[in-house]
Amino acid sequence: MTGFGGQRIADMFDVLAGQNPMVVGAVLFALLIVQTTFLIGLLLPGDVSVLLAGTTVSGLGEWAIVVVAGVVGCLVGASLSFWLGHTVGWRIKGTAVGRWVGEARWARAERYLRGSAGGPTMMLAVFVPVLFAITPFTAGAMGVRFRKLFVWWGAGSTGWVGSYVTVGAVAGGVARNNPGVAIFVVTGVAVLAVLVAGGVRYVTRHH
Repeated sequence: MTGFGGQRIADMFDVLAGQNPMVVGAVLFALLIVQTTFLIGLLLPGDVSVLLAGTTVSGLGEWAIVVVAGVVGCLVGASLSFWLGHTVGWRIKGTAVGRWVGEARWARAERYLRGSAGGPTMMLAVFVPVLFAITPFTAGAMGVRFRKLFVWWGAGSTGWVGSYVTVGAVAGGVARNNPGVAIFVVTGVAVLAVLVAGGVRYVTRHH
């Protein structure tokens, strides 16, 4: 049974690997803009999009295309979200969207942005799905300087996209070449993503 499932997963990675890296980059670019700007990251974590995009990579050139597209998507999405936060402000809490996000999430994002650690914490927030989705908006609503957001979010996005695309590329290559262990590779990557997000969340909470 494991072998059958592993073969199906390996076949899926073969299909992904056959995609044009420019197309993959464009799709990732658009997804990360939407996931940041419209809070969709709360429903569909960006980790999934970046890891899947990484599985299509088979060389340094393709890696660079996908990573650059992902980082730019993060920055564009964060900029739009910041602008919305600056324009709409905390009035959003009284809307259906604001209530859906929940006061606890808003409060957590505010707490991470306060004080001298706001910049580095903003960078780490990229690695935590919930914070990735709402931190830029919160920064805009709080009156954080846009330049500060752009610099730290850019640094965090570069590390996040670069590392996750790399993990996805390695996982995709292993799964394609070793169908028998494909299911274990996918499971391992999923566990790794959860551990990274959990570790960053712990660090930011205890900073």
